[in-house]
Amino acid sequence: MTQGIESLSRGLLLDSVAWGRIGLTVIILILVWLLRRALQRASQSLIEDRDLQYRWHNVISYVTWIIAILFIAYIWVNGLRQVGTFLGLLTAGLAIALKDIIIDFVGWFVILTRSPFKVGDRIQVGDDNGDVVDISILHFTLLEVGKLAEGGQSTGRLILIPNAKILTEHVSNYTAEFPYLWTEIPVTISFESDWRKAKQMFLSIVQEETEDISGQVRDFLKRNPGKTLISYDVVTATIYTSVADHGICLTLRFLTEPRKRRAIQETLWEAVLGVVDRESDIDLAYPTRRIVNLES
Repeated sequence: MTQGIESLSRGLLLDSVAWGRIGLTVIILILVWLLRRALQRASQSLIEDRDLQYRWHNVISYVTWIIAILFIAYIWVNGLRQVGTFLGLLTAGLAIALKDIIIDFVGWFVILTRSPFKVGDRIQVGDDNGDVVDISILHFTLLEVGKLAEGGQSTGRLILIPNAKILTEHVSNYTAEFPYLWTEIPVTISFESDWRKAKQMFLSIVQEETEDISGQVRDFLKRNPGKTLISYDVVTATIYTSVADHGICLTLRFLTEPRKRRAIQETLWEAVLGVVDRESDIDLAYPTRRIVNLES
């Protein structure tokens, strides 16, 4: 009987200690949650830039949760020395079992510190193209676009890419430091066409259609002389002449915004086709074969 009472009292004692720790854990979680909300509201009122607000909200969230984990570990493990031992063993185990997740975390840290891209940028990672719509601790999300050479229009599909990809794959950013792209449209006309006349007419078309964007590029370079090492002496549209197997190739080269490539390409092609329709001495070329009868 006496032994039963003693074991019951010990169980109650253990339960009281456990309940005390649980209570402290709940209090810490509530306090950390309140701290996170207060800091996020403060950053929202102090920072006007939406992209910077988004990044600070993520940083505040991650930091406050790390603080919560450390305090909770201190409550449930006796003494700072034991906490250190516990965290060391936990880290070693996680390093083996969660290698991919740790690499993703390292990639996230690189994204935050080196800023290879941010939310809203159009990027290419490996074979994937898209607009960055979210960055989290383990992955970032792209709103996929088609091949940039074909216009780069949105497909509507979301792609989740592990952060570790930026450590192993090449990353191309099309809108970060210099938000314009050189685009080329090759137009091949027949050898019998008046190529000098065609070149002059095509040049007038492409310069007229891209005049506004050329002015924007010049203003951008003047406003940001030290932002990048990019230096262009000529930002106006031009045309290069070359010879193809089946005709003379006139390549229209111009600057445009990445998200407007498809629209400007359509406008220029329609203007070029209009010239071909009007001018009898300008014809588009296509691969042909000639058969010569040697017997006759």
